[in-house]
Amino acid sequence: MKLNCFLLILFCIPAPVLHAQTSAGYSFPKRIIENLQLDSNSWKEQTASWEFSFIGEYEESLSLADSQFKAMKMPRGLWLDQQSKLAQYKPVEAKQYIIERAANENIIIINEAHYQPLHRIFTTSLLRGLYEKGYRYLGLEALFGLDTALNRRGYPVGSTGYYTQEPQFGNLIREALQLGFIIFDYEYTDEEYDRELGQAKNIAAFMEKHPGKYLIHCGYGHVEEKEDQQQRMAMAGHLKKITGTDPLTINQDALTEHSAPFFEAADYRHIQAAWPAVLVNEKGETYNGITGDHLYDIRLFHPQTSYLHDRPSWLFNLMPGRIAFHPPAKKLTIGYPVLVFAWPAGEDIDTAVPVDIILMRNRKEQRALSLKAGQYTIQIQNEDGKKLQWQQLVQ
Repeated sequence: MKLNCFLLILFCIPAPVLHAQTSAGYSFPKRIIENLQLDSNSWKEQTASWEFSFIGEYEESLSLADSQFKAMKMPRGLWLDQQSKLAQYKPVEAKQYIIERAANENIIIINEAHYQPLHRIFTTSLLRGLYEKGYRYLGLEALFGLDTALNRRGYPVGSTGYYTQEPQFGNLIREALQLGFIIFDYEYTDEEYDRELGQAKNIAAFMEKHPGKYLIHCGYGHVEEKEDQQQRMAMAGHLKKITGTDPLTINQDALTEHSAPFFEAADYRHIQAAWPAVLVNEKGETYNGITGDHLYDIRLFHPQTSYLHDRPSWLFNLMPGRIAFHPPAKKLTIGYPVLVFAWPAGEDIDTAVPVDIILMRNRKEQRALSLKAGQYTIQIQNEDGKKLQWQQLVQ
């Protein structure tokens, strides 16, 4: 299956490849494509997809992330018995289901696809409800482990991590710290040792010093509780063994959209829900895929993206209080294309991860930043490096 093949690729990439740079910066599409053409690494399309996601170019990011699978033989649909099985499960609102179930859990592990800001926004949407249920610690795989001031500062900077330079990941961190979560890193980079086991031991060691309820946000197959088809145990499975606590594991990648139906799971298009959903049957059991492999507790369904203000609508409607801010045309005086950045007032714009970034190719585009009400520094930059900035009240 495509998903299993993709997880295999991610397991095979050495840990340093996933977080080897201290600052990716933000590049225009022309530069990203030029670098892609010069790159000889087998994961070069993934790198380009991440960089497109950093600047808010969602469709380009999806397309590049999927491009490495064009030669694979994909499942084209479901057999009648598989359709019958799927029909036994009905969608329920995912956020409410997870928050309610969280009351009886001590560890929740939720994953992401590294090119998919939607997954980070959904995790962010859980934070307030989880905090109210007693969760106080947030473990992030994406942290370098170098930013010792993160919890005191209150926002991420370039040295915080690689994926954390994507604005919605940065906002996940901001929201968690504003609520009162303590954020910690747990990555393990020793190439001589099992990365999955190393991650689990690092988390368990932190838990031993800091008893409480935990949310762990990881990438891809690290969320699996059982051995995969290659008899490898992932971080979640190791953590379960080490701590003796069965975590609630949530996979966001298995039932999420791709650049075309060809790349999606065979059951994805058979699910009818207009919102993030968990599929549950009459017995209260959650759907575990066509094969029922039970690698994780929940396969979270994300519907196909609709668009608002020339951007994915979930940037505005999955988190309350988001306002569409259109940069005034009279301010865009340095030529096109331009990248538009936004930082909350009081943050160091030379180091802080922006709360949002958009690319504007011409004066006719009506693209909007997704911002909370408040005071911001807005900066535009063209391909020649020329910059212009101003203070902006968004309300």
